Amino acid sequence: MTWEKEKKFQEKGDVYFYFRVDKRDIAKFHRRASVLLQRGNLYEDTRTGPPPLINFMFIPPTLLSPPVSWGGYYLSFYIYFSLFILLGSLLLFLGFKDWGEDKAFALSIFYLINPISLTTIIQDESVIAFIIILIIFLLIKGKEKLGALTIGLGSVTKVWSGFFIPAQLFDRNINFKKRIYNLVITVSVIGVLFLFFYLIWGPKVFWFLKFYSGTHSKFHPRDVSIWKNLVSIPVSIPLPSSSTIIVFIIIIELIVLYLAYMKKWDTISIFTVTLFIFMLFYPKMHLDYYLLLLPTLLFYSFRNRRNLMLFISFYLFLILSRSMKYLPEGPFHITIWVSFIAGLLFTLIGLKIISLFVTEDKITKYFTDIF
Repeated sequence: MTWEKEKKFQEKGDVYFYFRVDKRDIAKFHRRASVLLQRGNLYEDTRTGPPPLINFMFIPPTLLSPPVSWGGYYLSFYIYFSLFILLGSLLLFLGFKDWGEDKAFALSIFYLINPISLTTIIQDESVIAFIIILIIFLLIKGKEKLGALTIGLGSVTKVWSGFFIPAQLFDRNINFKKRIYNLVITVSVIGVLFLFFYLIWGPKVFWFLKFYSGTHSKFHPRDVSIWKNLVSIPVSIPLPSSSTIIVFIIIIELIVLYLAYMKKWDTISIFTVTLFIFMLFYPKMHLDYYLLLLPTLLFYSFRNRRNLMLFISFYLFLILSRSMKYLPEGPFHITIWVSFIAGLLFTLIGLKIISLFVTEDKITKYFTDIF
């Protein structure tokens, strides 16, 4: 199958369906980088879902691809993404070592060798997780301006770093003028970069808004979302549309931001809870995305035994729910039901963890009390 046959456009020219040569995304990443190196239009010559900046991150492993007999660009991308996992682990240790070297070491090692990190070496989430860790590191070191700049760059790389924007804005522990100043830096970076890419490639640089909101196609929940578990069981359950779910998430997030503002949560607490809520209810949720939550969630989990047990339970049921989807259904659809029950349990445990931030003020002060 040629790359030209991999994309299908609507009459208006919007990308609607995408067919991958390989189940992994690496072939797609390599294709995008090749288009950039050939000075092509990233949004016309290949299907591109995310914001534009992430695609430039694929150029180094594309240029450094070994011969096909050695593994070709698959090998170079594996190594490249693995390096970001390693660098993220080291940066976590350096950022949190003042909290206690033993805890920081345990946290960084778990981040390095846990199954989600190990399986994410075939995905670009390792790059995004590193950017999130870099932002956390800069905030710990008091480099708020650099942090705001990195948040802007990260948001144009992929939208996940954008969860830091409301987190900083609603953090009353930071002077109001500083919050506005940091917001101006972040928004300016985002605005300038998107204007630049818009002038080069046109309005399709904003297609990621439809892509992530799910409004570009019919409702199709993915991987480890609670909605995927509901449609997988052999029972007919009516589900809301993608738009309805997104509106529901926005309402919940606004309530959380209000509580965070009134209770003076710090930036890391707000970021963790808002990202966690989004991941629990987002229809297109993949297991790899939870790598982005690990850096801050591990920090809170390693504080005491209760938090750690909740995290371990959440993590194990998350892995179990995803793993069951690889197995045959078996008699009475047993693996489907096990996956559903595990998915329900990790969702409930996730909500329990979130509730602790709301009901226990000391949790939202962990970060500011230490750093």
